[in-house]
Amino acid sequence: MGALFDYIASVIVFGVLALTVARIQINLNSTMYQNTFTLTTQRNAVELARQIEFDFLKIGNRVRGLKITAADTSQITFRADLKNNWDTVLVSYAAGTKGMSSQTKNKRDFPLLRTEKGATITQQWGLTRFFMQYYDSLNNRMTTPITVADSLRRIRAIDVQFTVESPEAVISATDTMWAGVNWHKLIYPRNLNKIDY
Repeated sequence: MGALFDYIASVIVFGVLALTVARIQINLNSTMYQNTFTLTTQRNAVELARQIEFDFLKIGNRVRGLKITAADTSQITFRADLKNNWDTVLVSYAAGTKGMSSQTKNKRDFPLLRTEKGATITQQWGLTRFFMQYYDSLNNRMTTPITVADSLRRIRAIDVQFTVESPEAVISATDTMWAGVNWHKLIYPRNLNKIDY
């Protein structure tokens, strides 16, 4: 009779131990997924921020005439010599359509369409927000869309905001969430203050 109780007690202890180990493994896996997706999202946000800063700071570089040709909250078109080789190109940034990306499970994300010299590249950053505002020389926010040449010439700063989210959901013990990064910067392109040379 005592041996039977020993067997039952050992089975119960082993079961509790097995459940504890399984729970720890689930928590480790969840933490690993969260860290992986967070790192990927942060890398995407940093790379996109570098690209936008590089291009936007060059707006109007070695350009005569109208430097920004169209400006809206989700789209901008401008001229610049991006590579400092006296080759002025027309560059455009535009937010794609939500759900347009079939590469991720995040239904809120959309691609960023970057056009240079008429060639459009669809960039998959995991964007869920891409928003721009424009300011004049007195730091007054301008009403968008800006299409009139005189108004486009008055732009002196561009406030860029975006949110990048992970391509896959991070599942925690209590909820399904997406790793996300917000970026916000007011960019002052140097050449918008210069008079045409």
